[in-house]
Amino acid sequence: MKKLSGLLMMIFFLVSCSNDSDSGSSNTNSQITGYELRSKSVFDDLAMPTLETVTIGNLQNGKLFSETVENFSNGVSQGSPVTTQTHFYVGEDLVKQIDHSSDRVREFYYDAEHHLIGAKMTIEGSSTSYYRIVHVSDALVYFERLSLPYTDVAATILYRNVIEFDANDNIIKAGKDNNLDGVAESPNQFLYANNNLVSITWADGTVQNFDYSNVIDSFSVLNDKSYGKRNLRVIESESYVNAVVEGKFPTVNVSSEELSAHVYDVLSTNFYKKKTVTRNSSSPAGQNVITTEFFFD
Repeated sequence: MKKLSGLLMMIFFLVSCSNDSDSGSSNTNSQITGYELRSKSVFDDLAMPTLETVTIGNLQNGKLFSETVENFSNGVSQGSPVTTQTHFYVGEDLVKQIDHSSDRVREFYYDAEHHLIGAKMTIEGSSTSYYRIVHVSDALVYFERLSLPYTDVAATILYRNVIEFDANDNIIKAGKDNNLDGVAESPNQFLYANNNLVSITWADGTVQNFDYSNVIDSFSVLNDKSYGKRNLRVIESESYVNAVVEGKFPTVNVSSEELSAHVYDVLSTNFYKKKTVTRNSSSPAGQNVITTEFFFD
């Protein structure tokens, strides 16, 4: 159960929510009502059982809310399905997100206008990290890691990321502010087309380009609605700041590489209904098939 839940959390970008009107999708007439994730492993050694884990994604008001997980061995259930809440809201604001696979809890704090201004990440039995988000202007945001909670006057800044946005809440520039003067020393720059990230110019001059299909990424639509488009990118700003971080940047459409690598069942609305990923394993030898299916109203 935990292995599959961990996979699902890797797919999801985990952060906070706001009243964003722009989900980034070119066609959001289809309302996602839920999803199902199946991971089935069949082994070459016939003495080994066929293992399958089924995760049902339950939504509330169209947003991520809980997971129901059930495990099977040779088609036989290994116990009753277990449902756990993963996302907690107060009104439209996401105030807590729990990754049960890694015992990680993230909490989010807002001002009276629903702007994300603070966050805390706790890994049970390990560590706690504190963050402050400063909205300098509509286009400029500081994302700071602190020594103490953002409400503590004794808190000091451990590091700061400076992030610039365009009018569609896409990050167009991000970098570290090592001397805390409000200016990123060596920022990376990002170029978009149709709200898809098409090019990154890293601070060292290296350029990374991306190509996209016309297939809408169903998970991306869910994430932006649940977490809030701008807040999602603020919290995940490490991927934009550090060239060494192999981050999966939020996009509207499925990349051309992803579309060719896996099997997609695409609806007339350009959302994908189903995605199938097949991988071979060597230890133990066998095959793992992961299917992700979305349901629409």
